[in-house]
Amino acid sequence: MSMNAVNAAGFVPSVPVADLELFFGAAPGAISAISPSADPATEGSGIIITDSFSFQAGDILSFDYNFMTNERPGGLDDYAFVSFGGNLSFLDHAQDTAPGYYVPSVAPYQEETGYKNFSYIAPATGIFEFGVGVVDAWDEWVETGLLIDNFTVIRNDAEVHSNSFETGELMGIGDASIVDVFFGTPPTDGGFQVLVTTAPSPVPLPPAVWLLFSGMGALLAFSRRKHG
Repeated sequence: MSMNAVNAAGFVPSVPVADLELFFGAAPGAISAISPSADPATEGSGIIITDSFSFQAGDILSFDYNFMTNERPGGLDDYAFVSFGGNLSFLDHAQDTAPGYYVPSVAPYQEETGYKNFSYIAPATGIFEFGVGVVDAWDEWVETGLLIDNFTVIRNDAEVHSNSFETGELMGIGDASIVDVFFGTPPTDGGFQVLVTTAPSPVPLPPAVWLLFSGMGALLAFSRRKHG
């Protein structure tokens, strides 16, 4: 695990799905097991919102989220999930076909759901970590992101915990950062919100491609000398 202070989104790459499962304390293969399609998860990012919080069974965990994606309709089905003590539950995905579910988004994303609210009932009493993650399905180059804000825990109709990410720190892995209203979508509570993305890792070009580029450069230089 790593404590990430405020950083520029997109400058920290995603991590392999196996590292994400280790971060959440989930079993190997658990993330792909909740995929809404047959495509396995490849890479992603995530955050722990509550680090070793003492829950009671029946607590209502609630937060706002905005699912954003560059996956086109009929394309791959990137998705998001929540983790309660390493037990994963599906949150949302790129290929929801309900009319009007997605609307145009802010750069660098093409579509978004807009902020929605998600609630989860704690299934057990004890000290658990609660987190949220987002992953690519099958590919590693079409980016999806998730904004998260206004996390609360309600017990017996009273708020016992909240986090609107105003402190500037979070426990995250991969491309997890805190952004403000200048990201393009305003937070739902306070001045900050968390952004987690499937930003791809830089991939070095194969030697054959570098040879192709160098050959093109030499050809261009020769052409300029010839016509100079």
